[in-house]
Amino acid sequence: LDSSRIESHTQFVEAILGTTVTMMFEATGQDLQYVWYKDGTVLDDDGRIQGSKTAQMTITEASNADQSIYQ
Repeated sequence: LDSSRIESHTQFVEAILGTTVTMMFEATGQDLQYVWYKDGTVLDDDGRIQGSKTAQMTITEASNADQSIYQ
């Protein structure tokens, strides 16, 4: 049995253009692997996105293109 579960997560974030946005979640279980999605597409770290494979992801210099559903 896999007893992994998400304990808490960022519900809603409102950002000012050009600022830094941080989203996070807390999970319990063994051998956890983290992956962030934007509109169902897996995210990768780049010049503005950091932590896409961790429990805390940061987007710097938020823009209109960042408006989305993140999971």
